[in-house]
Amino acid sequence: MSSFTVPEIDRDEELRLLNVLGFPDFDEPVECPNPHDSTIPLTARLIRCHGDDYHSRPELSHSQFCKFMDEPELFKAKILDGEDHGKVDPVHFAFGKQVEHFLFHDEIPGDPVVIPLHKMSRRKRSSKWFIDHEVEYDVDNDDHHSFAKAGKPYDDFCRSHQGRVIMTPKEYEDMIVPLDGIRDNVREHSKSKALLYGDSLRHIAIAFTCPFSGIELRCQLDNVSRQKSINDYKTAAQNDEWHFAADFYKWRYHIQACWYREAVRQLNGGDNWPVNYIVSEKSSKCWVVEVFHVDDEWFDIAFDEWQYHLRHFKTCLESNVWKRPSHNKVINLKPPVYVTRQNKMKK
Repeated sequence: MSSFTVPEIDRDEELRLLNVLGFPDFDEPVECPNPHDSTIPLTARLIRCHGDDYHSRPELSHSQFCKFMDEPELFKAKILDGEDHGKVDPVHFAFGKQVEHFLFHDEIPGDPVVIPLHKMSRRKRSSKWFIDHEVEYDVDNDDHHSFAKAGKPYDDFCRSHQGRVIMTPKEYEDMIVPLDGIRDNVREHSKSKALLYGDSLRHIAIAFTCPFSGIELRCQLDNVSRQKSINDYKTAAQNDEWHFAADFYKWRYHIQACWYREAVRQLNGGDNWPVNYIVSEKSSKCWVVEVFHVDDEWFDIAFDEWQYHLRHFKTCLESNVWKRPSHNKVINLKPPVYVTRQNKMKK
């Protein structure tokens, strides 16, 4: 890859971009007209916090709201009662975070260190392995042995590298190959490179007001460009238009995009800006990148779902009964559209 350097943003540059975008400075609240319900005042502000500081804030986040939409009882236990404290992210989300960090910092998160093989526990491979590979055992050949993170040399190595992620050579290679491939493709794609690395504010957090209820919300944006667009980065198993549209709905990214746009609208004084998703494919290991503009129809769907689940959220808050909307009701189970379509094709 060419010697591309991620542009740094100093404080003067940050203030210039805030002025261009029409944003207030960090921690300066601004009021905005409410086009949905004029009786609810709207206030938004940029917040300068990341990591645990951001996730411990009191405002409701998109991921927390999605937990409520999935299962109100689990939302109460995990979010309100704090059972999610110290949880580990699912593998696919953890990988996405690693990629994002690598894209913008050109380094692997966690300050990893590769442990030499001689510092690990070594064991001769099974007899079957040598039969399958048709080779004779060589005591000096590392390929003829399996290695484990165990033993006194390993423990000593860990103590001398406290606070760092210990990786085997294979673990490091398995991580760096996809990261390099994804980063190179993102930077070789003219649209994704311009959106992610162009003149923009990156990794900003916004606290804003739900326009339907007055509840305080928060979101983190990967990027807001000087061309006044909101840009988010994702990884996906498959990123062709059909598959990503399905994932877009499954993971409720349409509601996330809706929150992004509403948060930015409240910051800039009332204008809706376009939202784009830059998506890297990871299943085929070709690391293909696609750029998607979020169609307005997604926002219509998101607003309807947001309001529906928010009404139920307020009911749960007021009653302290955290059940699904279908609780104490009988549901009419209809065949899904794809089953109906398949049945018609057979006739």
